Amino acid sequence: EPVAHARAAAHVPQPHRVVVRAREQLARAVEHGGLVRDRQNRPVLHPKFNLGSAAWSKRADYDVYLASHTAPRWHAISNYDWVQSPLFGDGLSQDNIGLALNGEGSTADIDDRKFRQHLERTGRLGRYRERGKSIRDDLQQRLAPKLRGLSSLAAAARRREDRVWREYWRFQNLANLYAFSRSYRDAKAVARSQGRAFDVHGNQAGWVFGFDPYQVVLSDFVDSLWMESSGFLEYDLVEHDWTNAWGPFRFQLADALAGDTKPVLAMSSVRTRTPDRLAAAWAEASAGGGVMMLNTEFDPEGSPARQTSDAFLEFRDRHRALFEREGRRRYAQVALLYSLPTAFYDQSVRQPDSALMRNLGGTTRALEEGHVPFDVVILDDPEFRKERLTLADLQRYRVVIAPSVGVLSESQRDILASYLAGGGTLVV
Repeated sequence: EPVAHARAAAHVPQPHRVVVRAREQLARAVEHGGLVRDRQNRPVLHPKFNLGSAAWSKRADYDVYLASHTAPRWHAISNYDWVQSPLFGDGLSQDNIGLALNGEGSTADIDDRKFRQHLERTGRLGRYRERGKSIRDDLQQRLAPKLRGLSSLAAAARRREDRVWREYWRFQNLANLYAFSRSYRDAKAVARSQGRAFDVHGNQAGWVFGFDPYQVVLSDFVDSLWMESSGFLEYDLVEHDWTNAWGPFRFQLADALAGDTKPVLAMSSVRTRTPDRLAAAWAEASAGGGVMMLNTEFDPEGSPARQTSDAFLEFRDRHRALFEREGRRRYAQVALLYSLPTAFYDQSVRQPDSALMRNLGGTTRALEEGHVPFDVVILDDPEFRKERLTLADLQRYRVVIAPSVGVLSESQRDILASYLAGGGTLVV
């Protein structure tokens, strides 16, 4: 209808005017129906993909805005538009899924309405509800002045101390997880009705599982776990002499998330493509039974680098039983606790130098340097993920290490107490 009116007003067909008007209408619709909003109610540009970035402006002539997955428009796209499309395929691949605004979430009007419903249902923050302010106005007037001039770590710590913000951050995680899990469920249901399988996979973490607890919980809803995390051993230890151990930690946490059934895929790239660097990358991924995808197209046939990679691939093909997950039993007698309640409480977890991640990385490094095999055991947050830890799980280990575990559920406290009473050792 707007197209017809535009052409009638111009008396002659002028497609370029129609296109411009339609584009403007689309822009207005998107602006009011599905973009992340900051505390000033402004749409949020992607931090890298915008025309203010010299690298981006060289190859693109448009800005990229962040989408709010709690908005109905995006539910419609994922649950109706593409699900019923004749192009509906055999799988869904995600890429670097996380929450927008670097841990601040969206404060659009739709988010505020859903947040108030969340508070009503859970009976939380009664005094805040009585004040009647929107979350955007509340945070802008009450919290924003306290954050000015602070570093990102200090600002995250200050936000964490605020009860309203803390509950809002939990709500944002819950709402986004619901949106994605529903999309996955619906896609599988459509495929099932057509008598075919449908695979949900993709790059959950652009770095290490654990930095974003949201991505940890998302593991429940995917068919395979995929880490796009490049060359930790080469980059961290060889080039920078950093005393962390994110390479080993990512595989142990992924193993805990995958259980006995889901495959784990690790992508890696080695920048200095010498045989020793390539061999280290293959060994890092393969030592625990992992199967790594390593790009070898840069290495000419017959070169030392290609020979190194080919040797690892031939070894893997000859000994496939070593990489079979089903039926394996873990040997480790030491467990490292990863606490989802603590990670969701501490929004600074996304910073590599936050206390939680620093202590996890340091503990892993100590275990690696001592040649001590270890498992990662997950302490679940009961609002996000059903608690699965049992006393029998812990009794497999002689030692349980709890670096920066600051928040426990009552059942987790009781299980740890029983583990200690039965002769186990807990290191804090």
